Amino acid sequence: MEYEKPVIGAKSPTISSVIRYEGDDGILVNPDNVNELERVLYSMLSEGKRTVYGYRGYEKYITRYSMEVIGKNG
Repeated sequence: MEYEKPVIGAKSPTISSVIRYEGDDGILVNPDNVNELERVLYSMLSEGKRTVYGYRGYEKYITRYSMEVIGKNG
């Protein structure tokens, strides 16, 4: 997120609290589903999709996880 790169994670309660759902700021895949992971990785070959996910993730990082925000709320 901090480096404007797209994020792909395994569906789990912890990860799902950071990456909301496909189409917003990252993509979650089912653990142990190699075919789904392959499909998602190939979908990231699209430059536009990588850019959108990367930018949205960066926006979330800045507003929720940056040192400035954590310092104010800590």
